[in-house]
Amino acid sequence: MNEFSITGTTSHSTTIYGLANGTIYNYYIKCQDTVGNFNNDDFTITFRIATAIINISNIDDAYIRNDVPDTNHGGSSRFLIDGAPVIYRTLIKPLDLGGIPPNTTILKAELVLTAYDLGSPANASKVLSTWNENTVTWNTLPAIESMPFTTFRTNSTTVIVDITSLMQEWINSEPIYGVLLWSFRTDGSDYRSTEYSIVAQRPKIIVMI
Repeated sequence: MNEFSITGTTSHSTTIYGLANGTIYNYYIKCQDTVGNFNNDDFTITFRIATAIINISNIDDAYIRNDVPDTNHGGSSRFLIDGAPVIYRTLIKPLDLGGIPPNTTILKAELVLTAYDLGSPANASKVLSTWNENTVTWNTLPAIESMPFTTFRTNSTTVIVDITSLMQEWINSEPIYGVLLWSFRTDGSDYRSTEYSIVAQRPKIIVMI
């Protein structure tokens, strides 16, 4: 039980510490006057701490393709995901975490992409080793986790990939190697990259904390 730090009149206040963004709190209040009279019923105050939204746009991306396995495409204004006849896969990683403090609880994190050629659902897998946007090729593809952590739709111009669990790992100090976007399907999809001329259509990560 806490006592008000400012009281003695009809106005009472105190400072509350240790609250978390995006959380609902209930406080129960009883008042007592100077001669010991107090209210029998609790007075309830309910409030919610606002959620902070962080936009991360400092991102590297590069697509790779199996028919030109030694060619780098990191400077392209587009990237692709396709399973056949040519296999296209795309690597994406944030270069920073938007100043979010270590071990912060991540409520939601989404990789937001702009598609200009829509397709079938695709997969996202965790990348396990380092890569460079300007040098990575099909033949130098970094290690990838064997199973995808999510599947996402690519039938809209705005494509959302849920990376909440992965962002939490990065915030908890795991290495940031990014994600691989891929598909076995033949109906692929094409996207604007970080090199695209219109900034608003470049990949970004939106994080709620």
